[in-house]
Amino acid sequence: MITKFYLSFILGFLIVVFSGEVLGQCTVCDHVVGATGNPVPAIPGSANGITVCITASRTAELNFNNAQNVTICISEGVTVNANFGSLSNLSSINNFGNFTARADYNGNWTINNFGALTVNFGSLNTNKTINNSGNFIRNGEFAINGSFNSSGNTIVNGNFSVNSNGSVNNSGNISVEGNYVNNGPTNSANGYINITGNLTNNGNGTFSIGEGSIGGNVTNNGNINIHGSLNIQGNLQINGGSNISAGDENQPNYLNVNGNFTGQGCLNGNNGTLYTNKFPTENNICIIGQTYIGGNNHCLEIIETPSTFENGTQKFNRIYIFRCSTDWTIPDAADGVILDEVAAVLVAGGGGGGRGNSAGGGGAGQLLETPLTLGLGKTIPIVVGLGGLGSTQLWQQGSIGGNTSVAGQTALGGGGGGSQDSQNGGNGWSGGGSNAPYSGSGLFNTNRGLGNANGYSGGRGLSNSSGNNKAGGGGGGLSSLGKDGGGSGSSTKGGDGGDGKNQIIIPEFTLISLFGGGGGGNSNNNAIPGSGGSEIGGNGNNAGPGFSGLMNTGSGGGAGTTRGGNGANGIVIISQTFSINPVEYTSLTATFSPQIRTSTVSWATAKEWENSHFEIERSIDNVNSFAKIGEVEGVGYSDDVEEYSFIDEKLPLLGGMAYYRLKQVDFSGSFSYSEVVGVRIPPMNITKGVWRAFPNPTSGESFNLELVNNREYNDEELSIRLVTSLANHKPVEGKDLKEISKKVADILSNSPNGVYILEVNWGQKLEYIKILKK
Repeated sequence: MITKFYLSFILGFLIVVFSGEVLGQCTVCDHVVGATGNPVPAIPGSANGITVCITASRTAELNFNNAQNVTICISEGVTVNANFGSLSNLSSINNFGNFTARADYNGNWTINNFGALTVNFGSLNTNKTINNSGNFIRNGEFAINGSFNSSGNTIVNGNFSVNSNGSVNNSGNISVEGNYVNNGPTNSANGYINITGNLTNNGNGTFSIGEGSIGGNVTNNGNINIHGSLNIQGNLQINGGSNISAGDENQPNYLNVNGNFTGQGCLNGNNGTLYTNKFPTENNICIIGQTYIGGNNHCLEIIETPSTFENGTQKFNRIYIFRCSTDWTIPDAADGVILDEVAAVLVAGGGGGGRGNSAGGGGAGQLLETPLTLGLGKTIPIVVGLGGLGSTQLWQQGSIGGNTSVAGQTALGGGGGGSQDSQNGGNGWSGGGSNAPYSGSGLFNTNRGLGNANGYSGGRGLSNSSGNNKAGGGGGGLSSLGKDGGGSGSSTKGGDGGDGKNQIIIPEFTLISLFGGGGGGNSNNNAIPGSGGSEIGGNGNNAGPGFSGLMNTGSGGGAGTTRGGNGANGIVIISQTFSINPVEYTSLTATFSPQIRTSTVSWATAKEWENSHFEIERSIDNVNSFAKIGEVEGVGYSDDVEEYSFIDEKLPLLGGMAYYRLKQVDFSGSFSYSEVVGVRIPPMNITKGVWRAFPNPTSGESFNLELVNNREYNDEELSIRLVTSLANHKPVEGKDLKEISKKVADILSNSPNGVYILEVNWGQKLEYIKILKK
């Protein structure tokens, strides 16, 4: 499952000149409303099917003179907050600017939003459509009776309802600051929905979700289809006749319930695998198909690394990644495989952000890297700390993140951010940022959340000398303090969260991840909110809910005016290192021959048992991207030294580091990898105009190659080849150009008509000449 991020949509300019004006994306216009305020030409009475382009910002009412079936286009960079008077029927509005829709228009209509759209009507009526690929805001309750389609960002600061004759199709991000009631189809299988309040999905409702977070309770009387993950912070009740189903058979589908899970409906794994962290308390719950608690699912991912050699011993790692709490039965080692060591990385949940003006961001959860002692075949609990909830009360801090623990080892959660009426940031492994003081003397609020032991503290809030401009501090990160709120006057800015930490988690396996960014603070005057640390902490928001930390990174939530963003859940990563007995190598080398531009891979074995063959694999500049380039047969069984070699003739023209490894394959088909060796390949200098071939076209009876640029040739050894789409001829050699030309002519005369490429190679230089044989 790929995690969805809040996206910014950048639209390219389509510049068209109409009557001397630049119209942006509005390209075909019957009437243009520019800076003078009146349409040019004027809209005639009762016009039908016209297009009106608005190319200058406007607040005054625009008179359409009873026009019908009108298309309105608002250019990029234009702000329109005006009534549309005497408009009998509207076809569509194409908005590339900043538009406030102030009325629900007559007739059937569509709004296509590519910029910023705010609506002041509380109901999208039947046979009306909004297509949003930009930014959409509704301040207040919003009821869908028509069609709402969004691939951009949608914020509803109130309750959101989809009625039986309405529909929602979302492939972007929807954030609802209130409750969500669904009586129709909500299709967000490829999108993200964040609901601060409760979700009620009624009997005729179908709620399909790719990734979702519900801050309150969920009551399901219809169908909920999970195409990825659904996280419910409160309680879940599923009633008789309802279903919660896996929606995608090509990926794990995960349901996580943090509160009580009750009901008598069905959990359905027929359309894929459904994993849940708990079953309902009722005994008569309906379980259908592949439905499991814990195990190898969205909660657990298993990675097995290619084997490598250490001091003559072949080793590999098996890595277990847990993204939620579950029981885990530790696998036994296979025959002939020895468990050497176990290491783990534990990341705790991040703290939630504060709420209100100039609130503080949440702090990051602890990252703990530790060895473990695990008994094979034993079942142990894996506890992954949940992110702390963002504050919903002005007097309450954001919640502290949950602890993560495995086998007696515990990582501590991050502190919550301070809220408007609760200035202090909460303490945790990394502290939450504090709110600004109420009245300012230019001093910082020192009551920021403190980091525990080696953790970092949150940032301090700040007021200017008059107390009118305030900014909250950012939450502490895993590698730095949260930044203090700063600035004065119109430049007030919320504090940024502390940076996250890059961590090489498992030796011999390059799994580098970023964890623990602090949440950003906000300010009180719609200036710049603070950013989350390392782009994984939640950003602050001056005009709505704070943003949550990036999933499974233990990052803090950002501060928000209507509620704080949630901290991110933690993660557990466990590595088991195994050793096996491979073919015994005594040497493995790679060398480059500049004269003939080839690499030779040489190796020797002291012992072989059931050795079928070696596959030679190569990677250029990236040791994680190997591909097979050749094969050498093994001797099968041997206690003597056996020597092998392979010549790589197809080297990259641009050069680079060539890495080689051997894949040793047994007669049974099992295989193991050697260590990796590398050699640097110099780039070829591809020239033009040093050599000339004539006549061209040629019949092959006469052909000559001559040097035309003496400065580029210093009597180096020449290698000449003819190349076609069907074959590459062997290099042509000779004591001089006359002999080489004659040999090329002999090849051409015995070859079919067509296009050939003559490759001329000397020193570290290369030239290609196209030749036509006819």
